[in-house]
Amino acid sequence: MNRRLLIIAPLLAGSWYAMMLVHEFGHVIAAWITGSQIQSVRVPWVGFSQTLVPATQWPRVVTASGPVVGAMLPLLTWLIARHIPCLSRRGWSVIARFFAAFCLLANGVYLGSAMLNPVGDTEELVRVGVPAWVLTTIGLPAAALGLALWNGMAMNLDHAADAEARHARVTLRQSLAWLACVLVVVGIVNLVP
Repeated sequence: MNRRLLIIAPLLAGSWYAMMLVHEFGHVIAAWITGSQIQSVRVPWVGFSQTLVPATQWPRVVTASGPVVGAMLPLLTWLIARHIPCLSRRGWSVIARFFAAFCLLANGVYLGSAMLNPVGDTEELVRVGVPAWVLTTIGLPAAALGLALWNGMAMNLDHAADAEARHARVTLRQSLAWLACVLVVVGIVNLVP
């Protein structure tokens, strides 16, 4: 099997679960800041995550914070990690970039699809008065930025070619460690009532 695929598969799986964690973290933080009561947070092993906030005076803020924080926090993390030598030399900033790109793409497509098929957060945002075209106008550039960050990364995972990863490469061990850490956090979140 191709070594690059062995590295990418755990990165993708870990990024899927981590993206849901960060997305729901955005809802939780917004609910906490606005004084809203959280009924539950679910990050299932199969399916889509969900934070239930039964009644809030700030539905737009709480709902929009999931995709916004879900895209911006990983991007900010990568922008910081790439300037920390111990992370950038050992390939961890490359994983942070991969994850940031994944989150921008996932949350961007989620928002961008609001004009065609609003579901979940986009359906709720449209219901509380946010025009679908606004969500699409925000989502599509975010998705495009995610694709731009991903551009050429597959070549950089097992041998570094671009300036950021020139002295670093992502190893299979790092990719599996990323997946294992994320799965532990998902397991802990699922244990909390």
